Amino acid sequence: MTNQITPTEGQVAQVKDLLGAAIRKSGVSKDGMDLLIGSGGVFQDRILPIIQDLGGITPNPYEKEVTNRTCGYPAGWTVPTFDEQRERTAKMYPDLVLPEITNKDIVVPGGWDGVWWFPPKIVAIGRICGVADCYVADYGTVVKHPLALIGQKRNFTNYRTQDGDKLTAEYIRINEVVRGCIQTLEAATDGDFLSPMPITFGQFYGGFSPRNARETAICRQELPFCTAYVASLLGIMPERLVAYEDLWIDVPTDECRWDLGGPWSGSLYFCFLGDRLGLYASDAGSASGDYGSVVGLPGVLELVV
Repeated sequence: MTNQITPTEGQVAQVKDLLGAAIRKSGVSKDGMDLLIGSGGVFQDRILPIIQDLGGITPNPYEKEVTNRTCGYPAGWTVPTFDEQRERTAKMYPDLVLPEITNKDIVVPGGWDGVWWFPPKIVAIGRICGVADCYVADYGTVVKHPLALIGQKRNFTNYRTQDGDKLTAEYIRINEVVRGCIQTLEAATDGDFLSPMPITFGQFYGGFSPRNARETAICRQELPFCTAYVASLLGIMPERLVAYEDLWIDVPTDECRWDLGGPWSGSLYFCFLGDRLGLYASDAGSASGDYGSVVGLPGVLELVV
Protein backbone atom coordinates (compact mmCIF):
# COMPACT_ATOMS: atom_id res chain seq x y z
CA MET A 1 0.00 0.00 0.00
CA THR A 2 1.44 3.34 -1.02
CA ASN A 3 -0.50 5.69 1.26
CA GLN A 4 -2.09 5.32 4.69
CA ILE A 5 -4.04 8.61 4.53
CA THR A 6 -7.81 8.26 4.05
CA PRO A 7 -9.12 9.85 0.80
CA THR A 8 -10.84 13.21 1.18
CA GLU A 9 -14.57 13.68 0.51
CA GLY A 10 -13.61 15.84 -2.47
CA GLN A 11 -11.52 13.05 -3.97
CA VAL A 12 -14.33 10.53 -3.51
CA ALA A 13 -16.76 12.94 -5.19
CA GLN A 14 -14.40 13.33 -8.17
CA VAL A 15 -14.16 9.55 -8.59
CA LYS A 16 -17.97 9.34 -8.46
CA ASP A 17 -18.11 11.89 -11.28
CA LEU A 18 -15.69 9.77 -13.32
CA LEU A 19 -17.78 6.68 -12.67
CA GLY A 20 -20.93 8.53 -13.69
CA ALA A 21 -19.29 9.64 -16.96
CA ALA A 22 -18.21 6.05 -17.65
CA ILE A 23 -21.75 4.78 -17.08
CA ARG A 24 -23.15 7.33 -19.53
CA LYS A 25 -20.56 6.31 -22.13
CA SER A 26 -21.34 2.62 -21.62
CA GLY A 27 -24.73 2.76 -23.36
CA VAL A 28 -26.39 0.84 -20.53
CA SER A 29 -30.18 1.32 -20.60
CA LYS A 30 -32.45 2.24 -17.69
CA ASP A 31 -33.34 -1.44 -17.30
CA GLY A 32 -29.67 -2.30 -17.39
CA MET A 33 -28.98 0.21 -14.63
CA ASP A 34 -31.67 -1.46 -12.52
CA LEU A 35 -29.85 -4.77 -13.00
CA LEU A 36 -26.57 -3.11 -12.05
CA ILE A 37 -28.07 -1.62 -8.89
CA GLY A 38 -29.67 -4.94 -8.00
CA SER A 39 -26.31 -6.70 -8.17
CA GLY A 40 -24.57 -4.16 -5.94
CA GLY A 41 -22.37 -6.66 -4.13
CA VAL A 42 -21.15 -8.28 -7.36
CA PHE A 43 -20.58 -4.83 -8.88
CA GLN A 44 -18.42 -3.78 -5.91
CA ASP A 45 -16.43 -7.02 -6.01
CA ARG A 46 -15.66 -6.58 -9.72
CA ILE A 47 -14.79 -2.90 -9.63
CA LEU A 48 -12.67 -3.12 -6.46
CA PRO A 49 -9.60 -4.65 -8.19
CA ILE A 50 -9.74 -1.89 -10.83
CA ILE A 51 -9.79 0.83 -8.15
CA GLN A 52 -6.95 -0.84 -6.26
CA ASP A 53 -4.85 -1.30 -9.39
CA LEU A 54 -5.24 2.27 -10.66
CA GLY A 55 -4.92 3.63 -7.12
CA GLY A 56 -1.56 1.95 -6.58
CA ILE A 57 -2.82 -0.60 -4.05
CA THR A 58 -1.40 -4.10 -4.27
CA PRO A 59 -4.19 -6.66 -3.73
CA ASN A 60 -3.77 -8.85 -0.67
CA PRO A 61 -2.20 -12.08 -1.98
CA TYR A 62 -3.01 -13.86 1.30
CA GLU A 63 -6.73 -13.14 1.56
CA LYS A 64 -7.67 -16.82 1.28
CA GLU A 65 -5.52 -17.76 4.28
CA VAL A 66 -8.39 -17.75 6.77
CA THR A 67 -10.51 -20.28 8.62
CA ASN A 68 -13.23 -20.22 11.25
CA ARG A 69 -12.21 -19.08 14.71
CA THR A 70 -12.53 -21.92 17.25
CA CYS A 71 -11.24 -20.32 20.47
CA GLY A 72 -12.02 -17.12 22.32
CA TYR A 73 -11.02 -14.98 25.27
CA PRO A 74 -11.00 -16.17 28.87
CA ALA A 75 -14.51 -16.17 30.33
CA GLY A 76 -15.47 -12.70 31.47
CA TRP A 77 -12.31 -11.01 30.23
CA THR A 78 -12.57 -7.36 29.20
CA VAL A 79 -10.06 -4.62 28.50
CA PRO A 80 -9.06 -2.98 31.82
CA THR A 81 -10.46 0.44 32.62
CA PHE A 82 -8.64 3.70 32.01
CA ASP A 83 -7.57 3.97 35.66
CA GLU A 84 -6.42 0.35 35.80
CA GLN A 85 -4.35 0.79 32.65
CA ARG A 86 -2.79 4.00 33.93
CA GLU A 87 -1.76 2.37 37.21
CA ARG A 88 -0.39 -0.76 35.54
CA THR A 89 1.49 1.20 32.88
CA ALA A 90 3.13 3.40 35.51
CA LYS A 91 4.36 0.27 37.31
CA MET A 92 5.57 -1.43 34.13
CA TYR A 93 7.30 1.64 32.71
CA PRO A 94 8.26 3.89 35.64
CA ASP A 95 10.88 5.66 33.49
CA LEU A 96 8.30 6.90 31.00
CA VAL A 97 6.12 9.99 31.47
CA LEU A 98 2.42 9.24 31.28
CA PRO A 99 0.36 11.83 29.39
CA GLU A 100 -2.69 13.56 30.79
CA ILE A 101 -5.75 12.44 28.83
CA THR A 102 -8.89 14.50 29.33
CA ASN A 103 -10.84 13.48 26.22
CA LYS A 104 -11.99 9.90 26.66
CA ASP A 105 -14.63 10.02 23.94
CA ILE A 106 -13.38 7.23 21.64
CA VAL A 107 -15.68 5.12 19.50
CA VAL A 108 -14.66 1.46 19.45
CA PRO A 109 -15.49 -0.39 16.20
CA GLY A 110 -18.04 -3.17 16.42
CA GLY A 111 -16.44 -6.49 17.35
CA TRP A 112 -13.35 -4.83 18.82
CA ASP A 113 -12.44 -5.01 22.49
CA GLY A 114 -11.84 -1.54 23.89
CA VAL A 115 -9.23 1.20 24.10
CA TRP A 116 -5.53 0.90 24.80
CA TRP A 117 -4.99 4.20 26.58
CA PHE A 118 -1.21 4.22 26.96
CA PRO A 119 0.68 2.50 24.12
CA PRO A 120 4.41 3.02 24.78
CA LYS A 121 6.47 4.02 21.77
CA ILE A 122 9.20 1.76 20.47
CA VAL A 123 11.55 4.73 20.56
CA ALA A 124 10.73 5.31 24.25
CA ILE A 125 11.47 1.68 25.14
CA GLY A 126 14.63 1.97 23.06
CA ARG A 127 15.71 4.93 25.19
CA ILE A 128 15.26 2.81 28.33
CA CYS A 129 17.42 0.11 26.75
CA GLY A 130 20.04 2.63 25.63
CA VAL A 131 19.95 1.61 21.95
CA ALA A 132 20.29 3.83 18.90
CA ASP A 133 18.47 2.01 16.08
CA CYS A 134 15.34 0.86 17.85
CA TYR A 135 13.35 0.09 14.68
CA VAL A 136 15.90 -2.08 12.83
CA ALA A 137 19.33 -3.09 14.14
CA ASP A 138 18.41 -2.91 17.84
CA TYR A 139 14.74 -3.82 17.57
CA GLY A 140 15.32 -7.23 19.18
CA THR A 141 16.75 -5.53 22.25
CA VAL A 142 13.62 -3.39 22.47
CA VAL A 143 11.42 -6.50 22.24
CA LYS A 144 13.32 -8.27 25.01
CA HIS A 145 12.64 -5.45 27.48
CA PRO A 146 8.84 -5.91 27.87
CA LEU A 147 9.36 -9.68 27.62
CA ALA A 148 11.71 -9.52 30.60
CA LEU A 149 9.16 -7.45 32.52
CA ILE A 150 6.50 -10.06 31.79
CA GLY A 151 8.85 -12.75 33.10
CA GLN A 152 9.22 -10.88 36.38
CA LYS A 153 5.46 -11.08 37.02
CA ARG A 154 4.44 -14.52 35.75
CA ASN A 155 5.76 -17.85 34.48
CA PHE A 156 7.09 -17.11 31.00
CA THR A 157 9.39 -18.86 28.52
CA ASN A 158 10.93 -17.12 25.54
CA TYR A 159 11.42 -20.06 23.22
CA ARG A 160 13.17 -17.80 20.69
CA THR A 161 16.21 -17.52 22.94
CA GLN A 162 16.46 -21.10 24.22
CA ASP A 163 18.66 -22.36 21.39
CA GLY A 164 20.71 -19.27 20.69
CA ASP A 165 19.35 -15.73 20.44
CA LYS A 166 16.73 -15.65 17.67
CA LEU A 167 15.58 -12.14 18.53
CA THR A 168 18.46 -10.31 16.88
CA ALA A 169 18.23 -8.31 13.64
CA GLU A 170 19.40 -11.41 11.76
CA TYR A 171 16.25 -13.28 12.84
CA ILE A 172 13.47 -10.75 13.45
CA ARG A 173 12.35 -7.57 11.72
CA ILE A 174 9.32 -5.33 11.47
CA ASN A 175 7.56 -5.56 8.11
CA GLU A 176 8.90 -2.66 6.05
CA VAL A 177 5.53 -1.10 5.19
CA VAL A 178 4.26 -1.23 8.76
CA ARG A 179 7.59 -0.02 10.12
CA GLY A 180 7.16 3.14 8.07
CA CYS A 181 3.66 3.62 9.49
CA ILE A 182 4.90 3.09 13.05
CA GLN A 183 7.77 5.55 12.64
CA THR A 184 5.39 8.14 11.19
CA LEU A 185 2.91 7.68 14.05
CA GLU A 186 5.58 7.84 16.73
CA ALA A 187 7.20 10.93 15.23
CA ALA A 188 3.84 12.71 14.96
CA THR A 189 3.13 12.48 18.71
CA ASP A 190 5.08 14.20 21.47
CA GLY A 191 6.12 12.30 24.57
CA ASP A 192 6.68 8.63 25.34
CA PHE A 193 3.30 7.24 24.27
CA LEU A 194 1.18 6.99 21.16
CA SER A 195 -2.31 8.42 21.23
CA PRO A 196 -4.97 6.07 22.69
CA MET A 197 -6.47 3.70 20.16
CA PRO A 198 -9.15 1.01 19.91
CA ILE A 199 -7.71 -2.50 19.78
CA THR A 200 -8.69 -6.04 19.02
CA PHE A 201 -6.65 -8.46 21.11
CA GLY A 202 -7.06 -11.23 18.56
CA GLN A 203 -10.70 -12.20 18.39
CA PHE A 204 -11.70 -9.95 15.46
CA TYR A 205 -8.89 -11.43 13.36
CA GLY A 206 -9.23 -14.93 14.79
CA GLY A 207 -8.62 -17.57 12.11
CA PHE A 208 -6.59 -15.26 9.85
CA SER A 209 -3.02 -16.17 9.03
CA PRO A 210 -0.69 -13.51 10.50
CA ARG A 211 0.28 -12.16 7.10
CA ASN A 212 -3.34 -12.08 5.93
CA ALA A 213 -4.30 -10.18 9.09
CA ARG A 214 -1.44 -7.74 8.44
CA GLU A 215 -2.38 -7.04 4.83
CA THR A 216 -6.10 -6.84 5.61
CA ALA A 217 -5.47 -4.40 8.45
CA ILE A 218 -3.27 -2.21 6.25
CA CYS A 219 -5.98 -2.07 3.59
CA ARG A 220 -8.50 -1.00 6.25
CA GLN A 221 -6.25 1.82 7.51
CA GLU A 222 -5.60 -0.11 10.75
CA LEU A 223 -2.28 -0.79 12.48
CA PRO A 224 -1.19 -4.44 12.76
CA PHE A 225 0.89 -4.70 15.93
CA CYS A 226 4.54 -5.67 16.25
CA THR A 227 6.02 -7.76 19.06
CA ALA A 228 7.11 -4.74 21.10
CA TYR A 229 3.53 -3.46 21.19
CA VAL A 230 1.95 -6.87 21.84
CA ALA A 231 4.39 -7.64 24.66
CA SER A 232 3.65 -4.28 26.29
CA LEU A 233 -0.06 -4.95 25.91
CA LEU A 234 0.29 -8.37 27.55
CA GLY A 235 2.26 -6.80 30.37
CA ILE A 236 -0.61 -4.40 31.01
CA MET A 237 -3.37 -6.96 30.40
CA PRO A 238 -1.96 -10.34 31.56
CA GLU A 239 -5.45 -11.79 32.11
CA ARG A 240 -5.94 -11.99 28.32
CA LEU A 241 -4.01 -15.29 28.00
CA VAL A 242 -4.03 -17.55 31.07
CA ALA A 243 -4.94 -21.04 29.85
CA TYR A 244 -4.22 -23.45 27.00
CA GLU A 245 -7.77 -23.19 25.65
CA ASP A 246 -7.68 -19.38 25.35
CA LEU A 247 -7.24 -17.85 21.90
CA TRP A 248 -3.50 -17.70 21.29
CA ILE A 249 -2.02 -14.40 20.13
CA ASP A 250 -0.44 -13.87 16.72
CA VAL A 251 1.94 -10.98 16.07
CA PRO A 252 0.98 -9.99 12.50
CA THR A 253 3.67 -7.41 11.75
CA ASP A 254 7.03 -8.93 12.65
CA GLU A 255 8.75 -11.27 10.21
CA CYS A 256 11.18 -13.91 11.44
CA ARG A 257 13.24 -16.79 10.20
CA TRP A 258 14.74 -19.91 11.69
CA ASP A 259 18.19 -19.91 10.06
CA LEU A 260 20.63 -17.28 8.84
CA GLY A 261 20.11 -16.77 5.13
CA GLY A 262 16.71 -18.49 5.25
CA PRO A 263 13.45 -16.93 4.04
CA TRP A 264 11.57 -14.42 6.19
CA SER A 265 8.54 -16.69 6.21
CA GLY A 266 7.83 -16.96 9.94
CA SER A 267 5.93 -14.94 12.49
CA LEU A 268 5.85 -14.84 16.28
CA TYR A 269 2.99 -15.77 18.58
CA PHE A 270 2.22 -15.98 22.29
CA CYS A 271 0.92 -19.32 23.53
CA PHE A 272 0.07 -20.91 26.85
CA LEU A 273 1.54 -24.34 27.61
CA GLY A 274 1.44 -26.09 30.97
CA ASP A 275 1.59 -23.37 33.59
CA ARG A 276 3.24 -20.63 31.55
CA LEU A 277 3.01 -18.06 28.83
CA GLY A 278 5.41 -18.57 25.94
CA LEU A 279 6.75 -16.79 22.86
CA TYR A 280 7.18 -19.04 19.85
CA ALA A 281 7.37 -18.87 16.05
CA SER A 282 5.45 -20.51 13.24
CA ASP A 283 4.69 -20.14 9.53
CA ALA A 284 3.26 -16.68 8.76
CA GLY A 285 0.95 -18.27 6.20
CA SER A 286 -0.67 -20.67 8.66
CA ALA A 287 -4.34 -19.94 9.35
CA SER A 288 -5.63 -21.53 12.55
CA GLY A 289 -8.87 -21.02 14.44
CA ASP A 290 -6.90 -21.21 17.69
CA TYR A 291 -4.98 -17.97 16.97
CA GLY A 292 -5.83 -14.32 16.39
CA SER A 293 -3.78 -11.24 15.47
CA VAL A 294 -3.57 -8.04 17.50
CA VAL A 295 -4.50 -4.85 15.63
CA GLY A 296 -5.11 -1.22 16.60
CA LEU A 297 -6.90 1.73 15.03
CA PRO A 298 -4.71 4.83 15.39
CA GLY A 299 -5.59 8.42 14.69
CA VAL A 300 -8.94 8.56 16.51
CA LEU A 301 -7.75 10.95 19.23
CA GLU A 302 -4.97 13.51 19.44
CA LEU A 303 -2.75 13.23 22.49
CA VAL A 304 -1.93 16.27 24.59
CA VAL A 305 1.19 16.01 26.75
